[in-house]
Amino acid sequence: MRPLHRLRQSGSGFLKENRKLKRRIQRLEGDAAALRKAQQALKKSEETYRTVFANTGTATMLIEKDATIAMVNAEFEKLSGFSRHEVEGRQVWTVFVENEADRERMKHYHHLRRINPEAAPRTYECRLRNKKGDPLIATMTVAMIPGTQQSIASVLDITQRRKTEEALKISEEKFAKAFHSSPVAMMIATMDEGLILDVNNTLLKMTGYPESSIVSAKIRDMAFWPDTDLFKSLARELMNHGRFHQREMTYRTHGGEIRHGNLSADIVDFNGKACMLTAILDITEQRRLEKEILRTGEEERRKIGYDLHDDLGQHLVGVEAMASLLHKRLLGAESPGANLAGEITELIRSATTKTRNIAKGLCPVNLDAGGLAAALSQLAEHIENVFQVHCRFEADTETMKMDHNTAVNLYRIAQEAVSNALRHGRADQIHLGLHNRKQGISLFIKDNGQGLPHSLPDQGMGLGIMTHRARRIGADIDIRNRSPHSGAEVLCRIPHVF
Repeated sequence: MRPLHRLRQSGSGFLKENRKLKRRIQRLEGDAAALRKAQQALKKSEETYRTVFANTGTATMLIEKDATIAMVNAEFEKLSGFSRHEVEGRQVWTVFVENEADRERMKHYHHLRRINPEAAPRTYECRLRNKKGDPLIATMTVAMIPGTQQSIASVLDITQRRKTEEALKISEEKFAKAFHSSPVAMMIATMDEGLILDVNNTLLKMTGYPESSIVSAKIRDMAFWPDTDLFKSLARELMNHGRFHQREMTYRTHGGEIRHGNLSADIVDFNGKACMLTAILDITEQRRLEKEILRTGEEERRKIGYDLHDDLGQHLVGVEAMASLLHKRLLGAESPGANLAGEITELIRSATTKTRNIAKGLCPVNLDAGGLAAALSQLAEHIENVFQVHCRFEADTETMKMDHNTAVNLYRIAQEAVSNALRHGRADQIHLGLHNRKQGISLFIKDNGQGLPHSLPDQGMGLGIMTHRARRIGADIDIRNRSPHSGAEVLCRIPHVF
């Protein structure tokens, strides 16, 4: 029995070992399966990263510890001008660096990164050169591949961007010099808030405002604009059209003086923000001289008119009386010269009438004899009688106080508007009105003619003259068509009653 027992014991041990062996084999098979799975995943990952590496839109290279370039993509070939066969395993990255300073700096980063990746900058700028030797300005982004001594570097060519930035910088410097040295007052403000960013010295001298009170202030909050309605209107025009030029305006100096200026504005890009660039040309002295010339001219016309009326007119009246007396005597004497004397008398009488008419034309408004209202009433009556059209005049009954220069210019505006209605508009009904309102004096001339042409000529039709006269007396004038096929309208307003 003993040998059998030993055999059984031996068989039992064998079975145990066999089971252990099977379990080991199963574990090994599991490990092998996991290894194969890991290898497949690694292979797939490598293929993915290789695909990304090869097809990324940025020039990229894989760098070994000894600075050898192990791999490059197609974008690197385009950037460098070298094929991958000329580079991979054959070149070190330092050969692409243009200058020694950059080369030494980048070598330091290369070694430092392999000791402590966090100690070296991840992104930096450098100068490279391609196969032709052309210099490039590039941004390098470098990172270590975990668990290896390899690094991967992407190269972004920013040469054109740098050139653009440099050109922009030069342009901005030129603009700044022109802006600050310009003899025209200039200002830059944001479009959205009207925040003043900069002003030049000419504007400071012209207005008397200290720079500290203007820069960083908002345009609408400043006392600079006495006419807020005009400011709002110009702001809308700038928003709608992107610019406006030579708009006459008034501005208030730091000392409170109201002066005249011509304002121009354009929308410009300033540091990436839409801004308004405004230029103001002071025309106060010009307007004063123009007004003085106009006043002097009217005074000279009035003097000539008075001379014609009081001197030559009276002289002609005397000659006419003598000629009439001579005519009567010759008739009584039945002299053959009586008819000739009669003709001479009529010619002198006609000359007297013409002289009076010329004098009245030179000095149409007599403030002592009803003033502007009376003159406009006579104008309407004259138009009806001479041109056989219906011309109506209306006016407030209260007396309107104004100086002679203002009255004469308003009369001339009305006279020119009526002339346009007759000659160009072919109107048969004209309506004139003169009113004294709280806002000031209002003069209007309306007609039922053909209206104004859509494209107005630069000269002619007297429109420029009417505008000029209105501006000289501080009036606003609006010349427009009333509505399609219903004639034209001229409206002139003077803000203050004289």
